[in-house]
Amino acid sequence: MRWSAPANHPGFPCVGIASSRGQCRCTQAQRAVDLLLKPGRYEYRYVVDGRWMEDPMAPAFTANPFGDLNSVMIVQASAY
Repeated sequence: MRWSAPANHPGFPCVGIASSRGQCRCTQAQRAVDLLLKPGRYEYRYVVDGRWMEDPMAPAFTANPFGDLNSVMIVQASAY
């Protein structure tokens, strides 16, 4: 999975991804991060300038215990 900070928001000083299986951080200088994910179901949220938000492009969502939505991604096994 490749995640990039949106090009129309060049001022994001701090962007992170928090998931059910770990966290990573993408700084303004880096602007993108590649994640090697094993097959499975992943729940995640973005953290932008300290504010939690769901991924508007996620294929699915599920409620979390905090009354918000987690983005959901299913990673299929590769044929390779």
